[in-house]
Amino acid sequence: MASAAATVYAHSRHLPQSPSHVASVARTVKSRGGAYRIKTSDGRWRYVHETGGGCERDPATGETLYLDGIILDAGRLTSLATKLDSGRASVKAMNGSIDQILKTLKTLRLLSLNARIEAARANEHGAGFSVVAQEMMGLANAGETVTRAIENELARLNDAIRL
Repeated sequence: MASAAATVYAHSRHLPQSPSHVASVARTVKSRGGAYRIKTSDGRWRYVHETGGGCERDPATGETLYLDGIILDAGRLTSLATKLDSGRASVKAMNGSIDQILKTLKTLRLLSLNARIEAARANEHGAGFSVVAQEMMGLANAGETVTRAIENELARLNDAIRL
């Protein structure tokens, strides 16, 4: 399949290149919101979206001499939008998992605190239990640090994929 840009280039050889025609094409594309269809080299029609416009004007007449821009295959844009929606749904699901992880870490902290209290009540008999309680608290704190970092990266990803 020929790319849209290559197709436009191939077809542009058959178009008149007068400044008035270039200006007319620019106005037409702009009036359609940059969306139109082109015929590919294999004879199929493709819907495309173009961004850009006139990039140089004739100093004498003020008419557009050249067009510059990017032409995107509308089918690929639709596919991209679908993938972005899927990505947003995945980020939302991951945020729900992060909430669950944070709740679990909060519970782990409470258990650690309870273990330290019980270790203190048991005096020297609870010394080993106190070490376990401290390690539990350390794991909970480390887990929260990592989870918050993941949460921040997911927020950045969500901002990047928002249309």
